[in-house]
Amino acid sequence: MLICFGVGNVVLYAIAKERLISSQQAMEQRRALILDRYFSAWEKDVREMLRSLSLSPDIRSMTPARAQSVLSPVYPLAPLRNWRLWKADGSLISHTGIVTNIPLQQIRIRQDLGFQGALQGRFNFQISAIQLGSRLDACLQANQPIYSLTNPAVVDGVLSFCLPLSKLGEDSGLLLLGGEGELGQSGIPVGWIEAHKGKYAGRSFFLLNRHGNLVFPVNSGSRFSHLSLLTPKNVMASPWAPFVDLARKVPPYSGFRRVVVQGVTFYILTLPVSPEWLSVTLIDQDTILAPVRRNLRGLVLAQAITLLVTSMAIALACGRVSRPIKNAGIAIKLISDGNFDVHLPERYPGELGELYTSINETGGRLKELLNQALAHAVTDQQLETAKSIQRSFIVQALPRLDGIEVSAFFDPAYEIGADWYDALADGDSVYLAVADVCDKGVASALFMSVFRTLVRYGLGNMVEQQHSEQSLAKVVSLVNDYMVANHGDTLMFATMFIARFCPSSGRLSYVSAGHEAPLLRRGSQCQRLDAPGPAMGLFPGAVYKLGHVQLEPGDALVVFSDGIIDARSPADESFTLDRLEDLLLTMAEHLTADQIANEIRSRVKAHMNGASQFDDMTLMVMRVVPT
Repeated sequence: MLICFGVGNVVLYAIAKERLISSQQAMEQRRALILDRYFSAWEKDVREMLRSLSLSPDIRSMTPARAQSVLSPVYPLAPLRNWRLWKADGSLISHTGIVTNIPLQQIRIRQDLGFQGALQGRFNFQISAIQLGSRLDACLQANQPIYSLTNPAVVDGVLSFCLPLSKLGEDSGLLLLGGEGELGQSGIPVGWIEAHKGKYAGRSFFLLNRHGNLVFPVNSGSRFSHLSLLTPKNVMASPWAPFVDLARKVPPYSGFRRVVVQGVTFYILTLPVSPEWLSVTLIDQDTILAPVRRNLRGLVLAQAITLLVTSMAIALACGRVSRPIKNAGIAIKLISDGNFDVHLPERYPGELGELYTSINETGGRLKELLNQALAHAVTDQQLETAKSIQRSFIVQALPRLDGIEVSAFFDPAYEIGADWYDALADGDSVYLAVADVCDKGVASALFMSVFRTLVRYGLGNMVEQQHSEQSLAKVVSLVNDYMVANHGDTLMFATMFIARFCPSSGRLSYVSAGHEAPLLRRGSQCQRLDAPGPAMGLFPGAVYKLGHVQLEPGDALVVFSDGIIDARSPADESFTLDRLEDLLLTMAEHLTADQIANEIRSRVKAHMNGASQFDDMTLMVMRVVPT
């Protein structure tokens, strides 16, 4: 019996260890993907918000009063961010919060690499230091170039905000997804790895930028924020250096890799957040195996006690006791073979009953661990259902009118996207729309449905009441005011290009709400249809102006989301608007709208060459057919 217990426990431990490690890895990978996507979406929202603010004429005026009228309403929406508007010479024009020693701040900003990069026309994130009370904290600084109102090619200043890294998890929402005191599979809190203190047990989630700086976004307070003040050289001289080196060597999306650091076995997972950031998830093997080892120790102790008592009982009443002992051995063997549904009757008193209870509890716990892994299949089915619902929002049959051709496609980056396109025929006219909601995932898809429904409703009323083309701007304004009034606190917004075309007159009227400027190909030239107007859902009472252009036979209008021109190659090179213009100019004029759309899609995919798609790609082509 002693041999049976020993072999059973060894086999049981081996099976439980393998399944627990596999289950923990799957859980950590899902958790890392969620954190990764939340931070990626937060970073994109920051870019879009700064870009939208930088387009405001009040900001571009570089006058204190007008700029403050924009920054003051924005500050309460994200009170952890300290907003600053700098002139190109480093003078502070406007700000939120308290700024001490402004002359010193102006000297420092002129030496800041992020400020210098923005003056060269590049949006960027930069890690710097900020004084919080009596201590120095790390700060994530976002810098957006501000172009001159009179000369759009000249950078007049920089709009930036400084977010203390100790507040990054709170601002981005990551603290709610994976903050302090998170429970492991056994229901016991799992601590954080603190290599700088010699603590290597627990888990860790951190971000590594391309320069080599560390950021710990899911840890509140100052336990880790001081590490972000280390230069890349000092990071590589710290106890975190082995993990940073491994993160750079492990291929992204390759799953968990088993590594040994300081004699401790870890599992490491790396995922690219953006061209600037790489997320790293760490968990040590002992933390994963702690529940099964704890259960096994309890089982071994129960078995040892039971074996001692049973041996004494066997000496007195061998025949009466041998059968229950044999049943216990069979149950342990069945559990070791993977049959966790074994249940022994707990009608025996004393130590034998405790043995049966221990065996039943162990089988139940192992079955629960197995069911947890299987339960995640439900999530996959829910995502598939959400994808099916979202596909129903995309118009299936594009309008067909004499004299024009319309073609479109939508390629989501993840399971659920937030772009959409729409087309609606009204007699001899056609309405076209392409839009992009900020962020990704189910929440953005829900807001996409709200934006789409409001725009569709507004266009329907416009068609039914036979309003003029001027109503296009009114529809966009009404949608913007509704979203600001009812959903402004969510910081969700959308960019959109909407147009009306009459084939009989050849007149195209359009409105742009912060969207990428469409391209009009006419012969050997390409024209960008720029129109001022902020994104919908950000500013109450925003004004949207109507643009007009006369189309001729053979002209092709190409409307797209930023996922097309921002598509990255394996070398991290964007497809760019210039490349799209060059591609249109090389196409033969006789190509149909379908052929133009398919060629653009093919060229973008070839540019990506297998690289990850980080944003939705949407494109619509309308071609005026030559008579």
